[in-house]
Amino acid sequence: MKASIACFMHVMELIKNNNIKLPYNILFTAVIDEEKNNKGCNTLLKNGFSADYCIVGEPTSCQVQIGHRGVLALDIDIHGISCHAAMTAEGQGRNAILDSVNVIIALEEVDLLLKKNVSPVLGASQLNVTCIQGGTKVNIIPNLVTLSVDGRIAKGESLEFVMDLVKEKLQNLKSQNKILDFSVKSTTYCPSYELAQNNEYLKHSLHLSHLANNYDT
Repeated sequence: MKASIACFMHVMELIKNNNIKLPYNILFTAVIDEEKNNKGCNTLLKNGFSADYCIVGEPTSCQVQIGHRGVLALDIDIHGISCHAAMTAEGQGRNAILDSVNVIIALEEVDLLLKKNVSPVLGASQLNVTCIQGGTKVNIIPNLVTLSVDGRIAKGESLEFVMDLVKEKLQNLKSQNKILDFSVKSTTYCPSYELAQNNEYLKHSLHLSHLANNYDT
């Protein structure tokens, strides 16, 4: 992304220094927090920023990409009952780490459901457990485990749709006493997007990409 920012700034400089007159406005933005909550983009939009088209400076080897999968992130808390590890033989405690195994298996089932949603351009939706945190001490049964979950959305699934799938699976586990209790919190969401392939701007971009990739130095 740093290289693309330098390129964009150089183009803006060339336009200004050469007094190039264009029939439209060009706006350059460099925003923060693209990997988490998109604070930069959201702030621009809340303050009235708008545009007909945009060029995102992700590296693509001069190949035109016409969309992106959406992203979401969830934190799932699995609750247990803490006690001294020596007391489990007497029926005390509920190990949140052991219960989290059932949750991870259930999330794999959600992943398989989402992978049935395939876009010809963006590929398949998916869900992955990427972090696990739990336990405080070697001789204490943990009463809390937090799973971090990364999701990629290819077919326009909403955050509510994915969270409902997850909650339904976990509620089933709870009703079967395979987990004691749980909570699910969203920490990131950005929807998927795909540009229509007959778009005139896209056709022009493909032409320029062809020229760039076949440029004879």
